[in-house]
Amino acid sequence: MAIQKVKCENKDCAKVFALNVKVGPEVDGKFEVYFVCPFCNKHYHAYFENIQTMSIQDQINELNSQVQNTRIIKKGMNFAKEFNKRQDYLEKINKLKDRKKLILEKINSKNKIKSS
Repeated sequence: MAIQKVKCENKDCAKVFALNVKVGPEVDGKFEVYFVCPFCNKHYHAYFENIQTMSIQDQINELNSQVQNTRIIKKGMNFAKEFNKRQDYLEKINKLKDRKKLILEKINSKNKIKSS
């Protein structure tokens, strides 16, 4: 995975840096996902997560791993079996992503905070 770079919005800084996403401590059942400019320490709030969304992400990661390990050989009867298995994994991933998105929207609509 390529390193994502961002530019600090602080006009006194405006430096480009590698994105280093962090998860804050649990507060009221939520964890803040954020990153900080390493040059001026400007805090950038991304969103809130909770144990449920983190668990869903773990499931998504596991299914993605299974998709990567699915070998589709274009010869013989295994092709259809492996293809169907891969499609099942992808369908489960999409359902989990939709579920996570709904939960995140609910959490984050109630918890607006401003960047400092």
